[in-house]
Amino acid sequence: MLPLGKPVKSPVIISVGQFCPEKAHSLQLEAFAHAVGILDQDMPRPKLQFMGSCRNKQDEERLWKLKERCRELNLDNFVEFHRDASYRDLVQLLCGAVSGLHSMIDEHFGISVVEYMASAVIPIAHNSAGPKMDIALNEGGRKTGFLASNKEEYTRRSSK
Repeated sequence: MLPLGKPVKSPVIISVGQFCPEKAHSLQLEAFAHAVGILDQDMPRPKLQFMGSCRNKQDEERLWKLKERCRELNLDNFVEFHRDASYRDLVQLLCGAVSGLHSMIDEHFGISVVEYMASAVIPIAHNSAGPKMDIALNEGGRKTGFLASNKEEYTRRSSK
């Protein structure tokens, strides 16, 4: 179990990355919906904050579809979208988060995962490539993050 070191009323999970297909934001949203759906009624409801940019019209459409899916899952009150946010906003959101999602498959390195760790945000990254081989490793017998490959694994890791 990782020490959070942050007092939390309602846990905030963050996802930082361009709204491009390889970032697999829909997997993150589906995993979040699954996690919210299995929480005990008396537990505080987490919030998911997506932060990223759109490079082109296709990314804008992808973001719109992600927002639509959020509404279909009745998660409007639990999910926020921050497009083209400033550095100040990024720092503020990272400071408020307890966990960060990263679901890109075969990410070469995973700078978002490192940014999470530097901000004392527990990373949950795709179980492949850079995060698996170089970042979310055990250090001194302690976990530095979690790895997942599907929505069930992301959900399990989120509840650790």
